[in-house]
Amino acid sequence: SSTLAGSIGGRISASQEAQVKTVPLSVYEYIQGIYGGGPLIVPPFSDGGVGCSECLADQERLAERRRSEREAVSKHDRQALQPGEYWCLVDTRWIDRWKDFIQQETTDEPPGPITNANLLADVAAGVPRKNLSRGRDYRGIVPGVWQLFMDAYGGGPPVFRKSLDIYDPPARPDGSL
Repeated sequence: SSTLAGSIGGRISASQEAQVKTVPLSVYEYIQGIYGGGPLIVPPFSDGGVGCSECLADQERLAERRRSEREAVSKHDRQALQPGEYWCLVDTRWIDRWKDFIQQETTDEPPGPITNANLLADVAAGVPRKNLSRGRDYRGIVPGVWQLFMDAYGGGPPVFRKSLDIYDPPARPDGSL
């Protein structure tokens, strides 16, 4: 059995623990206001949720991952290429999911693998779909940020260009066209 921290500090069985769900404090207060009920089992966390010490440890690990990724991307990101480099084009929807994850806007779930196949009509040949627009459909990142994303999330396929135009000829990682 487990011990719950907080105001009641009681012991519960594993089956009872499986029935406990972390909820935002506002949800707890709403439900308690309608149906009544017992005391808050643990004090609210800084994000307004309630839960156990294991959940708090998970939140701390997630916060550290977000901080670490933000710092690493900031360190490697820049507006221009170095000689011999190429742009790595990434589906805007994936970038937006990553930003939501890093900024804690809508999700605690990482964005998953990079999903550039959405940009290509012919994945094997690297031929882009028609009518794609920079900013709306894809964004360019420098090779250092691409490598950070690939190490953390994997995915692809890679879409490399010497310019930010997806319709330019593909560039090879060695910088040649």
